[in-house]
Amino acid sequence: METRPKIQEELGNKYKNVLEQYLKELKIMDDIYKDNKDKPPIPKNMPTNSGSIAWARSIITRIKTPIDKFKSKHDILTRYDEGMQSASTYVRIAKHLYEVHEQEIFNKWQSDNTVAAINFLKQPILQMVGKDENKRYKVNFNPKLRVIIREAKFLDRIGKDIPNTIINIALQEKDYMRHIDKLHQLLRGYDVALSKLKPVERSLLDRNITSLNELMDKGTLNHNWFSLSIPEFIREC
Repeated sequence: METRPKIQEELGNKYKNVLEQYLKELKIMDDIYKDNKDKPPIPKNMPTNSGSIAWARSIITRIKTPIDKFKSKHDILTRYDEGMQSASTYVRIAKHLYEVHEQEIFNKWQSDNTVAAINFLKQPILQMVGKDENKRYKVNFNPKLRVIIREAKFLDRIGKDIPNTIINIALQEKDYMRHIDKLHQLLRGYDVALSKLKPVERSLLDRNITSLNELMDKGTLNHNWFSLSIPEFIREC
């Protein structure tokens, strides 16, 4: 019959082997992070920054699961050198992923986009293209603003503290999309109507066309995406 010390020795060796494998796993995951941190593999449906943070968190989750199991075993992380090394390596990697990698990404996103989002909304709702008979208009909603709103939603889901400015913008997304849709309808009607005019008809309707263009020009001068009068402008045109 095996003595108690013998059993404890075999159990200790087993723990050491498991901890050694965990140390190897930590090294592998650390290498994966270092090799991919600048261009991490993220799902196509996720924006770049939130995707990068989610990827880093997946690494933390993967290395955290074993360490949590070790904690449930009495003093396994403090009795053996491999345990103490495992604990310190885990803390180093997890701390870097969260406090350095994640915070750098979020802080840069916050710094780059808070002011940018406001500037995008200050742009006029319409942009003039061409001159004279070739004069046309297009909706002037910067596509980067859609990316900012989409990114903010993902970052909010993973628990980041989104700036109030961007939160307020994201909350109005449906209003922006509704305005954009109405403006596209308006411009399609404008383009179709003018494109069908023959030179003689255009000459006869010159005063009406000028009046219409003066109304449309207000969208390039007087109305931006902060304006509360966008629906009124659309109805007027």
